Amino acid sequence: MVALRELSFSLDEFFRHLPYALRGFSHSRDGTGTVTAWRPDGARVLVQAEPLPPRRLSELLILPRCSVHLAFEGFDAVEQAAFLANFDRAFQRGGG
Repeated sequence: MVALRELSFSLDEFFRHLPYALRGFSHSRDGTGTVTAWRPDGARVLVQAEPLPPRRLSELLILPRCSVHLAFEGFDAVEQAAFLANFDRAFQRGGG
């Protein structure tokens, strides 16, 4: 399964926050920026992020953006849903 996300984070911010989304997984980042996260049972997630043009909401409010591609291997549907729920929570920002 593949999941796509668009986040209002720069790439630097994304990679700083990513360990919170990968709790419980060992992980490493290669020279291209791809992060591989794995469990002892061999299931793994490949995470790739690339920058997108910033979103301009007004003259003074410009948000960085990145596109995130998550590819799952060895996860069933329930495990994938749980991983994505945790991933989304890790990247939520407060508001209001």
